[in-house]
Amino acid sequence: MRKFIVCGIIVVLVLSCVSAPAKLTTAEEYVNRGNEYAEKKEYDSAIADYTQAVAIDPECWDAYIKRGYAYAGKGDYESAYNEYTYVLDTNPDYGEGYIALGGLFTTVGDYDQAVLAFNEAISREPDNAKFIAALGGAYLQMGRTEDAIEESERALQINPDRWDCYYFIGMAYFNRGEYDRAFAKMREGIANSTEQTAFLYYMLAILSMNSNTEPDLLITELKHAISLDKYEPELLYAALFMLYATQENYDEAIRELTAGIKKYPKNKYLYMHRAMMYQAKEDSAQVKQDINKAMSIDRNYAEAYAYRALIVAMDKENYDQAIADLNKAIALKPDFIEAYNARGWCFYEKNDYAGAIENYEKALAINQDSFETYYVLGRVYADQDDFNRAIECYDRAIQLQPDLVKAYQHRGKSFQKKGETEKAEEDFTKAFSLDPDYEHANDGIDIQIQYLSY
Repeated sequence: MRKFIVCGIIVVLVLSCVSAPAKLTTAEEYVNRGNEYAEKKEYDSAIADYTQAVAIDPECWDAYIKRGYAYAGKGDYESAYNEYTYVLDTNPDYGEGYIALGGLFTTVGDYDQAVLAFNEAISREPDNAKFIAALGGAYLQMGRTEDAIEESERALQINPDRWDCYYFIGMAYFNRGEYDRAFAKMREGIANSTEQTAFLYYMLAILSMNSNTEPDLLITELKHAISLDKYEPELLYAALFMLYATQENYDEAIRELTAGIKKYPKNKYLYMHRAMMYQAKEDSAQVKQDINKAMSIDRNYAEAYAYRALIVAMDKENYDQAIADLNKAIALKPDFIEAYNARGWCFYEKNDYAGAIENYEKALAINQDSFETYYVLGRVYADQDDFNRAIECYDRAIQLQPDLVKAYQHRGKSFQKKGETEKAEEDFTKAFSLDPDYEHANDGIDIQIQYLSY
């Protein structure tokens, strides 16, 4: 449980900017300011500006679409849907409306409808690389890797600068176990695309960690990329420290991050990365110092509050203090699913099962596809002997992540408690077949053998 929560805190890093208020007169000006608010996730302010834009120009279709994005950002998918369908009912040839609608369907997991919407957009603009790329991304999420590769390659023929297509193709190859082709495509994106280069390096590191492919070569490439001073340092250093962490080379990771801090002394993320490495070395004094430094740079750094909460909870088992920090993190970042999961864990450790369930359900309201959240929620129900609900959660976790060994293992235990021995045996056997080296993979089999021997 603890290992999951700590891993779950690693999050995508987002930079924000601040703009001064100004008197606006045109729809375009309101849209532009609304975009700035939306970038900072100040969705209500963004919606107000987009509303002003359409009041000035009722045919400012971009404002309706952007207002839909803002509603979706708030989790109000019905209002977002209404915005997009209004645009398409009024202007059925507006391709961006279909792209927005397809993106909404993708968010809620209705990939078939997403594909239909994206194809509608493409039928109106057959040579629009953005529209074709969206279709490729949907196919990737559906597991249709061949289609994802084909559509993404088609988009690249039109616009070789589309970084997302290199990512889609690389991930499709990786999901098929073709690691060499996956890495080659990501590197092709780094060479050819002018956008999101650091992100592609970051994803290469993720793929390397999950396949143990070329970690040393990638470390060398990352050091070279950092030396160029051309790309976002946060993601490059994050990729570098993750690779060193996978090798348990914490000292080298700390050396690289310290060099980065000297170059970028106001970069809060580098301090947080180094804090994680000091935590791995159990140097709690340095952990505290780096977290505090990151928070001094940005008092509204939600991830720092969440990480400090985990350190306090694990090292001192001071769950009340940890919950206070997580409350602050969530107040700063209301859609911070990892913070809800962490707070759920703290309540669980306090034997406050109602509090744990409430937080895990809030996390699922943010992301209904979080298999880890379903898994830990199942553990909570199982601890209360509510095995039916536990099994429902494990079912959903396995549906989302079919090779989740621990879900099979614990579902087997729940079946066993219910006296459904055949189902328990199937799950224990499945867990063992997926990973014989999993710490508890054969526990259920041994228990089941003992149970059947009676």
